[in-house]
Amino acid sequence: MKTLSSTPDFLARFVALGSFPQDQFLPRPTFKNVVAEAFKQAMLEAYPGLKADVSHAHISQSLPSADAQPAPAPDPPSTWRLIAPSTLLIQGFIDQRTLNLSADRHRLTIDQKVENPAPLSVSMATLEKLLNEWAPQVIDVFAQALIHFWSTPSPAGVSPWLWLSRVLQVGLSATHNDTHRQPALTQEQSAGLGALSGFADKEQRLKLTMETPLHAYLVNIDTTDAQGPRRLQIPGLALITRSIGERLIVMAWSLADGVELFDSLQDFALSLPRRIPGLADDSPVVWSLYEPEGHFFQALAHTLLDKTLHTLTQLGETARAERWSAARLAQALDEEALMFHLFSPQESTDFQQLLNTLPQWLTTASRSDIRAYSHLLADQVAQQQIAEGKTFLDDIPSLLDFAVQTLTARLKQNHPDDPIDVASIDIHDIAIQDLQMAWLTEDVMPLAEFALTYVGGKPAAFIEVKERSGRPLPTWLNASYIKNLLEEIDIGSLYISLLKANLVDDTAQVTRRLTLFKSQLKAQLPLLALEHKIRGTGGFTEAGWHLVARLMGSNAVPRNNLDCIRQLAFTLYDGASANLVSNMFVLGSRDLSAGPLVLFRPFATDSLLEFASREALMTAIQQPGELQDLTLAWLSDSVRSYYADGGFERPHLESVVNQGFLALLPRSPAQLVDLIIQGDPLAYAFDSHVEALITLSDKQTVSSSERRWILFKRYAWMLFNGLTFFVSGPLQKAAWVFQTLVSIDETLQARIESDPEAAKQSVISLLLNLSQALLHEGLSFHAALNARSRLQAAPDLPMPAPLKLPTTSVLKAPPANTPKQAVSRKTGPDPDAQAVRSYSALDFSWFNAQPRPSASQRAALDTFISDLEVSSGTAIEVGPLKGLINFENNTYAVIDKKTYRVSRQDDGVVIQDAKQPTRLGPWLMSDDTGHWDFDLRLKLRGGGPKKRIAVMREEKNRH
Repeated sequence: MKTLSSTPDFLARFVALGSFPQDQFLPRPTFKNVVAEAFKQAMLEAYPGLKADVSHAHISQSLPSADAQPAPAPDPPSTWRLIAPSTLLIQGFIDQRTLNLSADRHRLTIDQKVENPAPLSVSMATLEKLLNEWAPQVIDVFAQALIHFWSTPSPAGVSPWLWLSRVLQVGLSATHNDTHRQPALTQEQSAGLGALSGFADKEQRLKLTMETPLHAYLVNIDTTDAQGPRRLQIPGLALITRSIGERLIVMAWSLADGVELFDSLQDFALSLPRRIPGLADDSPVVWSLYEPEGHFFQALAHTLLDKTLHTLTQLGETARAERWSAARLAQALDEEALMFHLFSPQESTDFQQLLNTLPQWLTTASRSDIRAYSHLLADQVAQQQIAEGKTFLDDIPSLLDFAVQTLTARLKQNHPDDPIDVASIDIHDIAIQDLQMAWLTEDVMPLAEFALTYVGGKPAAFIEVKERSGRPLPTWLNASYIKNLLEEIDIGSLYISLLKANLVDDTAQVTRRLTLFKSQLKAQLPLLALEHKIRGTGGFTEAGWHLVARLMGSNAVPRNNLDCIRQLAFTLYDGASANLVSNMFVLGSRDLSAGPLVLFRPFATDSLLEFASREALMTAIQQPGELQDLTLAWLSDSVRSYYADGGFERPHLESVVNQGFLALLPRSPAQLVDLIIQGDPLAYAFDSHVEALITLSDKQTVSSSERRWILFKRYAWMLFNGLTFFVSGPLQKAAWVFQTLVSIDETLQARIESDPEAAKQSVISLLLNLSQALLHEGLSFHAALNARSRLQAAPDLPMPAPLKLPTTSVLKAPPANTPKQAVSRKTGPDPDAQAVRSYSALDFSWFNAQPRPSASQRAALDTFISDLEVSSGTAIEVGPLKGLINFENNTYAVIDKKTYRVSRQDDGVVIQDAKQPTRLGPWLMSDDTGHWDFDLRLKLRGGGPKKRIAVMREEKNRH
């Protein structure tokens, strides 16, 4: 499993991938739908006059009729099996067998009944030929649909390819800008990364770095596999070199691995075999470099597209070799198409293991929620990295822990020869409930708790000291000793002194801890709010968690200062002064009449609760229960009685005004006060929290407010305190995060007890990997619920059993420096722009990320313009060529008022040079109205499925 120390650019990837505009992309094609559409178009070309909607057609096959009648009877109606044409095509690809159809046993029908479905007027011989020709092409059909999807801008102007190229550029920029990277890059290395990320265009970059030339290359590979010679470019890998005098800085960068440093190009070359999955030991590796013209990251994006296309081909070969079902191949191809290869294969495997440990509420969340949760976990890790593992209460134990430490120290001082485990000592506090009836009650509490509530004056005879497990105690450790000890030391006062020294009096300490407090709340409150929203708890909605995220400064869209944080406060009647509830806050709109509102209670078990409106919040507080109890506990002693025992609905004003005036007052419920915190609300919350801690430590306050102390014992120390909560806080017994981390790393609990600092680093690494796993799961184009593909697994693909990580998080050994394969650099010059095309399955000769031609493309198109006036020609009015014009034995298209000669080829219509017919321009595309335009999308190199079918026909005719 990766750690920040082993992968220092881990967090930079979040910067790049954190913004995924899923809703701005066009819908992603699915394998079965693409194959079905290809069948439909092929049928329409074979039968242009076919009126039936072939989209709903089935190929029906007759089944033997079951005749269970003992006596002769009329023949029962023939029963047929309905098969989707797409399923037949996919299975035909897998089986590699010729499909034979006969008119007596097969029909094409749009009828949905299985008894004698009505046939369409289609020749079975024609249908058989169509199916047998298209079945071998289904992978290419899907590949072509995918690259059209990748390269087609949506109405929002975003395409997956353009997004990917920006992600790569932002990823390198984030790595360059990471001031907390360990180990830090040298100034020369960092400047090189900055120059490439800032100046992606080759010409600009070379001008900028003329004195110390900076080059950015793609890496070409010539090798062999089971199918023979293979050419590829290492997907997503940039090789960056910078010449400084006689020195050559050599760096590689990818989203998957971040920055890698090498002593030389030869040193880099030795790493190439491990970057080629499935490379056989005896496969030679011949490498060369190519520095793309134009935008480097757009060219780098092409290599990741190529990787997906190659994987589609591999999946098809595997399906054939292992005889998969059509459903299994469709599922595998659709999962491959969800996202580009932004993570390494080993990472993907590790992430799947992590995902298998997560609770169902998270794994079944929407993709957008999973991405958001991933991002917030990464914020948590980043905050801890910046804080160097410190929290705002670092070195300040909780009140109960401080009591244990203080008592232990005093016992050791008084009796050094008798070590006592204070945490195992209980006090049995005996009280007289009814003197006449001689009823006694016995309250058992730990010594530390008893010490904090003891106010003196209690006879020793009513106190009994016992060891929790029943072991005998030293004779000196008796009730009298404990009574005298507690009357001698004031633990609360000592703790208050500690709090004031660290959180009030020392300006430098206060500044440092305030910064930590604010960063922790900003990282953790949105995470908790999103968890509530996903789980459907705390009343949280989408609007509520976004409200928390905005106010905590997370990466949500700001609302021009329309949100605010209020101190929770009430008034008894109109015109009365506000009664503040200490350390409780209301997050919401500046317009208090607008919802939702989020109540933040740091000392509560459920510290965040959402309410639709102020009325809903007040209604909840009026109800007896935990919310009302805690609210009453943190009202001041002087006003609590007005609100207790139904006072929120009907305030107890008898002691406030005279009876005569009281009769004139409307006895309305208490009202929520619009008390917006001015200035820095998180600094205000920090001061409020410190005051609350001091209040809880004040023995006099505790004794006079038993309600508050009971609540404190019940809900304990629930304010988020960074990873302290995962390592030593109360949430370790309940938090799903901690339970998940322990299930991943079974030695974590032991390290927490023996070495908390080391455990803290382990937790950070585990959280980092968990956030990356969620990011990996959440990134997909137009995906449904993330668990759906697993729940709908193909029958021949068993559901995977949950996997478990190794019991220790041990880093894998780095690859050996000397690979088994023979590695050599290609002799002669590196390939130029024309030659390098053979390393890609893509044809991007006329590709443009935007729907209109670029300036250079427009200049090239101008060389194809015809001067002929074709308006007197014959316009084609029907069929796939609708809108073109036949004129003097040639065909023309008019685009943007310019005339181009065109040629109809197997894959469609392409612009053709009238003087040099072998010189071709871009492909064209049309809509249903016959409007033609340039098709500037990516294409498959060597042609699409129709061209391959034409080649197959020619070969068949030759034989």
